[in-house]
This record gives sequence, structure tokens and C-alpha cells, in this order.
Amino acid sequence: MAPRAVEMVLAQAWTGLRRHSLVTLGAVCNIAVSLTIVGGFFLLAANLEHMASGLAREAVITIELAEGVKHDELERQLYADTRVKDTRYVSKEEALKEYAKAVNLPYKDLAGAINNPLPDVIRVTVTNPEDLAAVANWAGRLEGVAKVRYRRDVAEKLLRVATGVRTMGLLLGGLMAVAALLLVSTTIQMGVHSRRREIRIMQLVGATNSFVRAPFLVEGATEGLLGGLLAMVMVVGGYSYLQARIEASLTFVDLLRGLDFLALVGAGIAVMGVGLGLAGSLIGTRRYLRLV
Repeated sequence: MAPRAVEMVLAQAWTGLRRHSLVTLGAVCNIAVSLTIVGGFFLLAANLEHMASGLAREAVITIELAEGVKHDELERQLYADTRVKDTRYVSKEEALKEYAKAVNLPYKDLAGAINNPLPDVIRVTVTNPEDLAAVANWAGRLEGVAKVRYRRDVAEKLLRVATGVRTMGLLLGGLMAVAALLLVSTTIQMGVHSRRREIRIMQLVGATNSFVRAPFLVEGATEGLLGGLLAMVMVVGGYSYLQARIEASLTFVDLLRGLDFLALVGAGIAVMGVGLGLAGSLIGTRRYLRLV
């Protein structure tokens, strides 16, 4: 496209955005809200999957001992199984110290404030993570074992929650995206209608539908970009704030972090905004241009 034609397309797009400024603002806000919902649910699901993967990688079985049971004999039985790589006995006092450190509280204050509810445990590491469930089931039947926990079951639950969160986010974001598409489409149709005589004259002198459609595509892309940038600021800014607060108070929670990760999320939101704007423009012009 020649420079003069590009200048003309941009000028017409700017005129259209100014002429229907309130509707344009509504479309931008609608796109921003829909992308904020999608981005927020995506970050929540991504962090749940990240925590689930970390738990699964650790592949540790925690065996709670019944009251008064000696751990030595039980550890010998566990070591006799070739699937067991290592065992470590942790007394209830040591477990309370670990908890106090995790929540950043002085152990003496915590021990003096509560009656230690934690049991004596043996932590078992298996040679092959695939044997985790089988070893856990076998260990649960040994005499003196009160309860068996292993982190893969927690990981699987987190993965199921993450799937549900992602699905809900897509559904809610999809509904908002449809509303945004309709609003962008309505804005574009208003622009086509208000310039119908000018468009008809351009068609009569040989202008193609692609050339006529170009300013409206620029309008839609601009609305989508503005909405995407607004959503990017809200999602990235909100996530950074929450991440700092959570990591300051809950040091044991491992969240996804890093400028590269946030930049990728922000860029994805902006691109989705442009895509929504272009899609709305195509919907608004494809049918309506035939009627002018």
C-alpha cells in the first residue's frame, strides 16, 4: 500500500475512533475486563500446576507412627524393600521446629503456646517415583503405622483444581470476549453506516472492499490493543503486588516469578486484545459492507 493510501487509512481510522468515542471506550473497557479475567485465571492455574509439579518431583512418602511405636524396627522393614531408596526419622519436636521455621516463628514461642499436635514420622524416598503409590499402600499395612501420606496425591488434587480453574477462566473470559466482539462489531457497523455515502463513492470509483475495510480494521486493532494494554497493566501489576505480599508472609509458597515470565504473560494479553479487536472488525464489516 502506497504511503499516501496508508496516511488516508490512518486518518479515517482516527476519525472513526473520535466520532464514536463513548462506544469505543466501552469496547476498550470490555476487552480489558475479559482479558483480565482470562489472565488472572491463567496465572492462578499456572501457579497451581507449578506447585503440583514441585510436589510430584519430591516424591516423598510420609509415614505417621502410632503413639509409642519405636521407629527402628519399622525402618528396618522399610529398608528391606528394594523399592525404598532412603528413610529418615523425624520426631514430633523436630517436625515442630521445621514448621516454626517455615512460618517464620520462634520455635520456643510456638512450643510454649501450643501442645505439639504433630506425630513422629518416617520420610521415605523411593528409587523410582512410579513405585510411590505401591510403596505407600504397602507401608500403610505395616504394624505401628497410623497413617501414610505422599505428596503425589496432593499434586494430583492441585492439578485437578488447576484444570477446573483454567476451564472456569476460559468460560468466563469467553463470555466476556463474545460481549467484547459484539461491542467492537457494533462500533464498526456504526462507523460504516455513518460513512456509507463516502464508502459507496469509493466503491464506484474502483476501491476494493479490502481498501474500504482497512480503516475499520485499524480501528478494531486499536481498540483491542488499548484494551489489551489496560488488561496487561492490571494483571501484571496485580500479580506482582500479590506475589510480594504472599512471599513476605507465606515463605513456603513457591510462586512463578521472573521478568521473562511476566513479560510473556503481558505480551500474550496484548496480542489477544489485538486479535479480539481485529475479529470484531471483520465481523462488523464483512456483512455490513454488502449493504452500503
